[in-house]
Amino acid sequence: PLDIGALENQDVVNVSDYLASKTKIEIIQNPIIGNALNFEISSPIIGDITIDIIDANGKQIHSSTIYKFAETQVHRIENLEVNHGVYFLNITDDISNSTSSFISIK
Repeated sequence: PLDIGALENQDVVNVSDYLASKTKIEIIQNPIIGNALNFEISSPIIGDITIDIIDANGKQIHSSTIYKFAETQVHRIENLEVNHGVYFLNITDDISNSTSSFISIK
């Protein structure tokens, strides 16, 4: 017989939440020196992603869309107009939104 009581306390995992929890951003060389940012995205999600860079005051200083074709992929953004300070790299796909911070010591 089915024990309903055993099922009552089980956590239900939403597939979107599970995939979103697997998204990781790694800034390569943090703090950055100069006007280029290298980072790695690890996620099981394949497709278009939006990359935004926000300064500490909330101002968007970069936005682009790229196609992510592999679970782990390295990207480079050049010619960033950044000064000395803290910035946030925000990655958005169809399911999730992930943020990582980095420091520029120009």
